[in-house]
Amino acid sequence: MDGGGDPERQQALESYKNKLLESREWEAKLKALRMDIKGLQKSFETTEDNIKALQSVGQIIGEVLKQLDDERCMSKPPFSSDRKFAQFVFAKVDDVWMQSS
Repeated sequence: MDGGGDPERQQALESYKNKLLESREWEAKLKALRMDIKGLQKSFETTEDNIKALQSVGQIIGEVLKQLDDERCMSKPPFSSDRKFAQFVFAKVDDVWMQSS
């Protein structure tokens, strides 16, 4: 049945096979990208959990708004829209990290 048939039919079958193979290659690439996204999301969630755990211990990582004097600064904690705190800067914190934005 496939002996010496119509050349147009043979060409159409070859084109179909090529497109099918190309489609399978794209599906494999898409699957790999989805797996990468899952890994990145898991890493992001782990990082978020670590930040929340660090903040729950009592160390607030926030934005420094204004340096009041050598020992105190005005800072705004993350996840807060309007609250501001005057905090003491401990000796262990480098001044490089305490820059106002």
